[in-house]
Amino acid sequence: MTCAGGLPLVARVALLSAALCSGIGVITHGAPVFAQSSSTVVPDLPADADSKLAISNMVRQGVMHLRATGNFSPSEPSTLGEYLISLQQLFQLTPPQNPQHFTDIPPGSPYYAAAEAAAPYLNRQAMCKGCALSTNLYPDQHLTRAQTSVALVSILNARGALPLVDEATANQVLGDTEDVRRLSPHARRLVATGISENIVLPSATLKADLSSIETRASTAAILNRAQTRFQVPEVH
Repeated sequence: MTCAGGLPLVARVALLSAALCSGIGVITHGAPVFAQSSSTVVPDLPADADSKLAISNMVRQGVMHLRATGNFSPSEPSTLGEYLISLQQLFQLTPPQNPQHFTDIPPGSPYYAAAEAAAPYLNRQAMCKGCALSTNLYPDQHLTRAQTSVALVSILNARGALPLVDEATANQVLGDTEDVRRLSPHARRLVATGISENIVLPSATLKADLSSIETRASTAAILNRAQTRFQVPEVH
């Protein structure tokens, strides 16, 4: 099943439940990374100073990479697979003793090691009933705000760097929308913690908009904020 990108917000909200439960999100064409070093020049840095700094920091450390075109493509959607690679690199994640394997990420895939290492933090069962039963991860799906917050906050919480907000605070932060109601109480706490700590920013309307898609630039900003705020060591 292949879904086109660039969907209107209403359509994205309608897609969220299926995307979370089946692992099928908004699918992009594969975006393999482009070989590079810490001295890689990013040819398409945005004019915004904060975005420029975040992207430069992430590329310099090898946390994010140029795409196969040789560009960073800041305005294009991030993919789940790219994000897992970034989390593995930034936090130096290692696979658990009994790693989970995904049918659509075979050995030799650029996402294989990252998926094994990051899978424990995806909280797939907390995202929806039955999510963890799927053997597919669909790494080329567009990265949602919910996925971004849940995985990143889970890592920080597991390392004792970030306590979760309580359920009452989570409900206050997220409000009562259809996509929020689809999440388990634990997932709501994870997402709300990311937003309340200004790691993952709310939309311009101050709503959670959990099904909205993170761009490559916004993903770099989120990772850069997390590294700075929680003093995550530089990757060398």
